[in-house]
Amino acid sequence: MDTTRGEVTVDGTPPYRWVHHDYLELSALPTAPGTARGHAGNALREWRLLIFTETIQMVVSELITNSVVATRGISWPGSQPVVRLWLLADAASVLVAVWDAAPGVPRCRPAGQDAEDGRGLAIVAALSARWDSYRCAEPYGGKVTWALIDTP
Repeated sequence: MDTTRGEVTVDGTPPYRWVHHDYLELSALPTAPGTARGHAGNALREWRLLIFTETIQMVVSELITNSVVATRGISWPGSQPVVRLWLLADAASVLVAVWDAAPGVPRCRPAGQDAEDGRGLAIVAALSARWDSYRCAEPYGGKVTWALIDTP
């Protein structure tokens, strides 16, 4: 994601030309997933894309939660680390992208039956047409994890 020009690339393709754009920066706190979920619901309502609401809110929640957990222990100048959410949409698809300052890229991992975590990316994979992540170049660093959700 080129945050200076607001462009998002998926699988190395040129930037999509999205009709709707939204951005939110949150402190990497335990309350961030709920705030991001509500924000996504409001954006979809404004864009009259209610058909996506349940799926997008679930994907946003999982990706923001992963980013909040990944930023634990990261030193951030003068304040709490942040996570960033982008929502891009047209009539047929919504792209959710989440940035955090953690260097590692997320990977699906098996979760035991009684495990309390470890299922987030499997949920994202099940709900999206495609998902992936990539490391960001300096000066910001970190990574972007994205998911493309098509019309249900």
